[in-house]
Amino acid sequence: ISFNSKTNSFSISLIFLFAGICISYISFSVDFSSRNSSFMKSIGVLLIILGLLASIINYKKSKLETAGLVINENGVLDNSNTLLVYTVLWKDIIDILQVTVRGNTFIVIYVNNNEKYIKGNFFNRILLSINSRFYKSPIVISTNTLKIDTEKLFTLLIEQSKIYKVPNS
Repeated sequence: ISFNSKTNSFSISLIFLFAGICISYISFSVDFSSRNSSFMKSIGVLLIILGLLASIINYKKSKLETAGLVINENGVLDNSNTLLVYTVLWKDIIDILQVTVRGNTFIVIYVNNNEKYIKGNFFNRILLSINSRFYKSPIVISTNTLKIDTEKLFTLLIEQSKIYKVPNS
């Protein structure tokens, strides 16, 4: 399932808009002498750098020929997030459910060992741990950046899980 280029372009535009607002805030700060002003400027610069870095990563990822989500005989390869890339093996999947949070629907893939999928660099481990605490699984798929809606993806995952004999799904 390929990336949705319109969504990626929109998110990159938002990141640049946010960076522009941060630059404006830093440039037009009134009081240059206070310690608080220096701290706020430092935070603003850090946010600009992180925002631009995220937009560069997002842009490069959207231009790659790789798919955002691959479903095959081995499992589900989720490449749709900017930073998190992981493969969930069919043999590890216990259940697949749709979850709606504040009007956004996600697909949660429950696995038999959450700790196996909480890996990667420090930032990735934090994000996956948060998913695990909130959703009871580290594997949460959003279709915002994919060219498929959540209901179709959910149906496809259920069908594929039956083919590859995943229990309880």
